[in-house]
Amino acid sequence: MDYRHAAADVLFGHEVLSNSVRGLYIEALVYNSVSRHGKVDWHYVGLNWGPWDLQRGSHAEDNRVRFQVKVSAEKQLWERQAPARTFSLGWADTNELPGYFLADFPRDLVGEIELTGYRCDFFLLAWHGPHPLTGAPVRRDDQSDPNAYDYFIVPASALTAKSLGVRAVFERFQKPIDFSGLPVALNDAADHFSQEHRPTPPDASASSASPAS
Repeated sequence: MDYRHAAADVLFGHEVLSNSVRGLYIEALVYNSVSRHGKVDWHYVGLNWGPWDLQRGSHAEDNRVRFQVKVSAEKQLWERQAPARTFSLGWADTNELPGYFLADFPRDLVGEIELTGYRCDFFLLAWHGPHPLTGAPVRRDDQSDPNAYDYFIVPASALTAKSLGVRAVFERFQKPIDFSGLPVALNDAADHFSQEHRPTPPDASASSASPAS
């Protein structure tokens, strides 16, 4: 018996996924897709309660770029009259780093993290539901289909709140990205971030110049 396939069918083989597994499901599919593209290695660090989920590059190579994946869906397993159309952004108020992070995460890979804040460089937001501005219906009803979601790549530096409404995402940021376009879009975002935060090399001509007499 293929136990992994049987478990996957129970957890993910439904049109409406549980909140407890939907995020992990999308994280895994995004990682599987993006890790096969680009010249820099991708890492899935979220499984071990990582402060972020996906990472391109490493601290040791000075090219680390961190992504938190946040998923929200209008249709839930329970009935509710007013669906919560928000993304919880996981802002950390604590002044201490998680003990498991200090003990279990390889420092050459993940490096250091902030004491407070979002603890990532980007959010990848995935929304399953109707378009909040136009009312256009959801792409597909099946939440186990990654093509049914609208995706947004949002710089953490552009945010200040602990949560963000779905409508605000559509109003403030670029048009949604298709799942098929995520590998290119995620690598482009990481490239631009790396270029903007690359350490400025010393001026070789200045360092080699002779001191004035």
